[in-house]
Amino acid sequence: QLVDAFGATLEETRLADMILHVVDGSAPEEQLLAMIGAVEDALAEIGAVHAPRVLVLAKADLIDAKRRAELSHRHPEAVLVSAVTGEGIEALTERIEDEFSRSLQQVDLLIPYAEGSRLAELHTLAGDLEREETPEGVRVMARLPAAAAARYRPFELSARRA
Repeated sequence: QLVDAFGATLEETRLADMILHVVDGSAPEEQLLAMIGAVEDALAEIGAVHAPRVLVLAKADLIDAKRRAELSHRHPEAVLVSAVTGEGIEALTERIEDEFSRSLQQVDLLIPYAEGSRLAELHTLAGDLEREETPEGVRVMARLPAAAAARYRPFELSARRA
């Protein structure tokens, strides 16, 4: 059902480097699990299983201490946030940074000169990269998010040598 309703939006998640799965943390546990399950099923259905995920439980300002303890026990990987009070935003930012740093892959690429747009995209994705001009194209050594590294697999030097 979700795929039908949000097909185009969900399709974009297949290209994502990370998925922030935001759920109403103030919802009763049964409803919370149903919402999480529906989205997980939809992501699996479209093949968006490669990117790391962070479960974000929103509306922390509406959750009492007892429910917070339950959520912490049942969903230890989740980050509790509140858009109203700003609670948890710093923790979420740190979690995103941690996930990205864990998911980075070292790549050694040869980008043909005819693929200049790919090179420009690499500068955006990697930020910190080494490049070397060669007769065949630009050799790039960088650390990329896993999903981006997969998109550049055809340009890997190790693949060309095999």
